[in-house]
Amino acid sequence: MKAPNASLITSFDIQSHDAGRETAIDNDRGGNLQAMRDLAKTLFFAAVRCADPALAMRRQLERTPLPALDGGQYFVVAVGKAAVPMAREALAQIPKVGEALVVTNSENFCTLDGATVKIANHPIPDATSVEAGRAAVELLQRAGPKDCVVALISGGGSARHCHVWTVPFMQGLI
Repeated sequence: MKAPNASLITSFDIQSHDAGRETAIDNDRGGNLQAMRDLAKTLFFAAVRCADPALAMRRQLERTPLPALDGGQYFVVAVGKAAVPMAREALAQIPKVGEALVVTNSENFCTLDGATVKIANHPIPDATSVEAGRAAVELLQRAGPKDCVVALISGGGSARHCHVWTVPFMQGLI
C-alpha cells in the first residue's frame, strides 16, 4: 500500500453532530478520512518494524561488522525482553559462536539452537535472576584473550541478570 501524501495532515476541525451520527473530520484540503487512516496505519506499522529487535541487530551488524578473530571465537550474552530475537539474529549472522546465553522472561521463552536460554524474573530479581547472573559470569570466564564477547541488552536486562559478588574483605558483612 502506498503511503498517502503527508500534506494531508495539516489542521483538523472536529465537529460533533447529534448523538448517533458520525463525527465529521475535515482538514484544510477538503477532508479525506480514509487517506488519514491509511497514513496512520502506514506510520504505525513502519514504527513497529523499526522497533523489531532482530532487524535492529541485522542492521547494526551490517553497519558495524564485528572484528575478525585470529584463532578465537565469539561468546554471545543476550539479556532482556528482546533477548531471544536479538540472539537468534546474532547466531544467524555471526560466524564461530562458541557459546551463547540468552536470559529473558517466561512470556518470551523458547528454545534456540546454539544457545542456552534461561528465564529470570522482572522487575524484582529473584533466585532465577541470580542463577542467570551466575551462568553469565561462568560463560564470560571461559572467554580468552583471542575471543570476543557480544553483549545484547534490552529492557528488563538489569533485573534479569544479577550476581551476588563476594569480596574477600566483605565476607561476614553480607
